[in-house]
Amino acid sequence: MDAALSSTDFFSPYTRGIFLGVIDSVSGQFSTDCKAGLTGTIVSAFDTVTYKNILVPSNTIKLQLAVNNLIAASNNIIAYCSFNQLAN
Repeated sequence: MDAALSSTDFFSPYTRGIFLGVIDSVSGQFSTDCKAGLTGTIVSAFDTVTYKNILVPSNTIKLQLAVNNLIAASNNIIAYCSFNQLAN
């Protein structure tokens, strides 16, 4: 049995590219605000994991900015994306 993926394996640039490619291909071109929110959420989530070691002085402000961008992108999703078809 294979060992479980570690967080460094899952949060690789390859996985980030896969998520961004899926968002780019699945989201409608008519809703650029929703697409920007989804993309921003993925990028910010990966940045949050990248800069999680706050003992490194250069990561402290980067982590704070990544979390702020994650919250802003999540708010963008709530405001502009419609998931009514998934609920039905």
